[in-house]
Amino acid sequence: MPSIFGTSDSGSNYFDSYYSMTNNSNMSGLFGNTTNFLGDYSMIKSGTYKKLLTAYYKTTDTDKKSEGTEDEDGTTKKGDSAGKLLNVKGDAEALKDAVDALRSSDLYKPVDKDKDGQGDRDEKGNFIYDTEKLQKNLKQFVEAYNSYLDSSGGVDNKGILSKTLRVVKQTASNKNLFKDLGISIGKDNKLTFDEDKFKEAKAKVTTASSLFAGMGSYGYSLTTKTSEVANLANSAANSNRNASSYTYNGVYSVTGRSNSTLDKYL
Repeated sequence: MPSIFGTSDSGSNYFDSYYSMTNNSNMSGLFGNTTNFLGDYSMIKSGTYKKLLTAYYKTTDTDKKSEGTEDEDGTTKKGDSAGKLLNVKGDAEALKDAVDALRSSDLYKPVDKDKDGQGDRDEKGNFIYDTEKLQKNLKQFVEAYNSYLDSSGGVDNKGILSKTLRVVKQTASNKNLFKDLGISIGKDNKLTFDEDKFKEAKAKVTTASSLFAGMGSYGYSLTTKTSEVANLANSAANSNRNASSYTYNGVYSVTGRSNSTLDKYL
């Protein structure tokens, strides 16, 4: 298990590096030149993430949950009910499905009714795309995104909150592209889809493709984060219900347990 002081049975620690006197090797730690996990960890432990998310979602007193205790993998043993955590899991999976639909390469290929491989063109010679399907997929994405914010913003699991905060920040950083698709971001960080503005947009297919398709895109990052949230929520819910199982190598562990101690924070 990793140790914050640099000693552990696995040889890993939370600092940039430490020198092992037993084998004269330089052991790489968590906080290297390419990460800022120390700052994130400090924000999480101090409660800053929770405060930021509370401001983002503007939760009411009725939405707030009682304080709970967490084990080292980020699962909440008390406070968040299993039902609410499973709602987060379901909404995270639904959002991932909506994003996956927008990441499909077929969505950005020209219509080819003749199946000749040339693609159909309009009277001006421009390729014709299935913009109605794109509009439908964007609408489903907006609905799934807003539902996910509602459920994830209503729990006290720090892992879920920190990952959701990153989703919110990444969405905000792409607000101009969303605007070009007729999607606006409100003060509560919820999305609104204006279908009329979408229809008027001239480069909507290109814009949607750049936003959701391909490695390193917003869509790629979102599918990763929603998968992580779904796993964390599932782990927390099962831990709350004391649901456990044997793994393939005979280890008795909580269902959906994260492999990394700090995965809940990243």
